[in-house]
Amino acid sequence: MSTIFIWSASWAEHSQVWFQSTIVYEFLIQNGYKLVKNAKDADYILLNAYPFDNYEEKLVLLSLYYYLNTYKDKKIIVFGSAPNMIYGIKRIPWLMYISYSEYEKFDTIFHGTISIKDIHVWRIRFFIPLKLEEVSLWDLLHNALWSNLKLETNYEISEYDLSITIDSIIDGTYQNNTIEEYPWDYNYMEDSIDNFYIETTRGCGFDCSYCAIKRVSWYTKSFPIDDIISDIQHAVSIGAKNIIIIDEDVGSYGIDIWLDFAFLINKINEIPWDFHIKFYYLEPKHLVENFHRIAPEFWENKVSYARITLQTTSQRILTLMNRNYDITEVLNICKKIKMYNTSILLWSIVIYGFPTETYDEFSDYFRLLKYFDCTDFLCYADKKWTKTYNMQKNSHEEILRKSLVILKMKQKFGDKIDPVIWSPRERKKILASCY
Repeated sequence: MSTIFIWSASWAEHSQVWFQSTIVYEFLIQNGYKLVKNAKDADYILLNAYPFDNYEEKLVLLSLYYYLNTYKDKKIIVFGSAPNMIYGIKRIPWLMYISYSEYEKFDTIFHGTISIKDIHVWRIRFFIPLKLEEVSLWDLLHNALWSNLKLETNYEISEYDLSITIDSIIDGTYQNNTIEEYPWDYNYMEDSIDNFYIETTRGCGFDCSYCAIKRVSWYTKSFPIDDIISDIQHAVSIGAKNIIIIDEDVGSYGIDIWLDFAFLINKINEIPWDFHIKFYYLEPKHLVENFHRIAPEFWENKVSYARITLQTTSQRILTLMNRNYDITEVLNICKKIKMYNTSILLWSIVIYGFPTETYDEFSDYFRLLKYFDCTDFLCYADKKWTKTYNMQKNSHEEILRKSLVILKMKQKFGDKIDPVIWSPRERKKILASCY
């Protein structure tokens, strides 16, 4: 039987990507395939990534280049988000492709007796084979369980690396002999035994102007409510303490089947066992629309974590993002949730440096520290075919100024601020300027 190696990476949406890869991992294991921890020992190399912006797209192409040139005798499959998110990637003739909405193709290729649609994920696996960034595992996972491990390399992304294109891979004009693999020990690590991951819906019900998700899943697919409840009941009956809802937006649940988020949540709240729900992720518009119909005891007894993707505190920028909710109303709901249960960890995300963002609008983001236990400050990053690509950008100097302010604020407020600066090269420059 064939041996399989899985590579999976994305610093933008690592939880989603590793969840997707773990589904494939479990499908192969349960159908009797041997998963190997080194690509040289595999018949098939499976590559998954989430190229959210242009920089991450270059990292994916560098990884593809490495495997295509190092293991020319292997069968290579690109799966997950990358087949739809990288324009022109399907022109590379030596690759097979399985998009996230086509996972049934795994059944056809690997002839499993257990279908991939019947696979459930208990603990996600972490697939980290290549030395393309200097990054600690803490930065990737935000999980103290792994914080003593470091993935470090002297490899630094160069301007030459960033010049890689689909064409340069196909015609052989790109050359790089410096990319390396980590020791196999870093591949296929497991998350905490208490965590059970579940999808309630696939895709997102929105079309944000800066976002690439719509190219991955053009429509929203909600899973049957009875299947979701059955999965949660099974998980808690065998010891799960945390039910992690891993959707791109759990709030989109039901929009395709004449149900809604509140109906789902109230059904989950009826499950009597002792467990906690964690939301990755919850778009504010659905929270505003459904909050008044969700039983307060759900927030009091069931929820331990909710990541609410606020994105900005400026109504003007929110309109440019093609998002539609009242920010004040969202923040008032966050206050109510904390009144129900002060131990709930509320985590938000803002995108700083968004096109046309003023310094005053940026400065206003720090009022979120009053409402959230932690806020990710993500630096805006382009994707070529998004609606914001041709908008007026903040200058490099302005981004540097704002990034320095975030890092100084982190020095003052500690874990309440989590700066996410996309490019390792820019991160080094900013840190050098700050300290």
